[in-house]
Amino acid sequence: MLIRREITDTTIPLAKTFRVVTVTGPRQAGKTVLAKMCFPQHKQFDLDDPQLQMQWKTDPKAFFNDRQGLYFLDEFQNTPDMLSYVKIIADEVNIPGQFILTGSNQFEFMPRLSQSLAGRTALLKLLPLTWQEMYQNYSPGMWNALQRGFYPALLEPLMLSDAYYNAYLGTYLERDIRSLALVRDLAQFRLFLSLLAGRTGCELNKNKLSADSGVDVKTINHWLSLLEISSIIYYLRPWYKNWKKRIVKSPKLYFTDTGLVCHLLGIANGNTLQNHPLRGEIFETYVVGEVFKHYHNKGQNPGLYFLKERSGIEIDLIVDQGINQTLMEIKSGSTLNVSWLDNLKKCAALGFQPDKLILVYSGDESYTMSSVNIADYASIGSVLEM
Repeated sequence: MLIRREITDTTIPLAKTFRVVTVTGPRQAGKTVLAKMCFPQHKQFDLDDPQLQMQWKTDPKAFFNDRQGLYFLDEFQNTPDMLSYVKIIADEVNIPGQFILTGSNQFEFMPRLSQSLAGRTALLKLLPLTWQEMYQNYSPGMWNALQRGFYPALLEPLMLSDAYYNAYLGTYLERDIRSLALVRDLAQFRLFLSLLAGRTGCELNKNKLSADSGVDVKTINHWLSLLEISSIIYYLRPWYKNWKKRIVKSPKLYFTDTGLVCHLLGIANGNTLQNHPLRGEIFETYVVGEVFKHYHNKGQNPGLYFLKERSGIEIDLIVDQGINQTLMEIKSGSTLNVSWLDNLKKCAALGFQPDKLILVYSGDESYTMSSVNIADYASIGSVLEM
């Protein structure tokens, strides 16, 4: 099933300004389909194809024999030396949107991209589907949706989520990790992933994670770096006025997709998730993920933080856009409790002058109360736009 992605409204205009548009993101997030839909006139080269890789190595000049041509280079990280030619042609011909690059595996590639195409490429990140993209036409219920996940392949009703994530992990572990010789013991890495899933939405304690997984902290750091670079996980830094503290203090860790979390934790359906001890953390993972996707789909990258004061005041999410700040509280309950607004109301005493105060909960009504935007689970993107 093909759907129009929200990021389309960002991608097409950028191609009218930049000579190169690069779209990265986790595997199977829909990058190839996005590029085909946005740029059907571009000639596609699937650089996963060993034959095309051999043609490139044999006669690179013939690959771009039409210097005025429009090219879509899929899985471009497989031929990193091609970037030199892209740079030369883009500078020589100077056609906006001449090259569209998509790729998943960023482990070794992104530094070369930034060096070779600095100032020439717009860089976008495509993440799994938002709620509106995935479930606006048919919702199986919120908890069932969070358990199922947000990858495009799961739009197919007959696709079993457990089978999908088994295949996804097999591809990720076997192809990305093993092929790069970055992990020696895949079984231990799979155990580490499951332990990490149980920590989504929580402050990261590497020493505890090391003790539980039987892996030293140096290896933990290495594996976390792999997962972050490949967009399986991301972090929220703690909010401090002192920038150095934001860097050195422990961040909160989130998985990009709740379906993968549920699969790793053995949560088989929405009812199990709704009654699971980690339902709050998984719901928070979903909400923060929706905010993350909302801004990436617009080509924006604001500072995202959380607040945890010694006084007991906690704010789940702070969106810092320089002058404006949005403060968000996240609750997995479906019936509003007015006490949930307390921390948001106390933020003025901490020196915040927020542009928006938002409370997201698992209910199905949205309204305003005491200057706080109450947002249901499906309206996160729209309330951010208000």
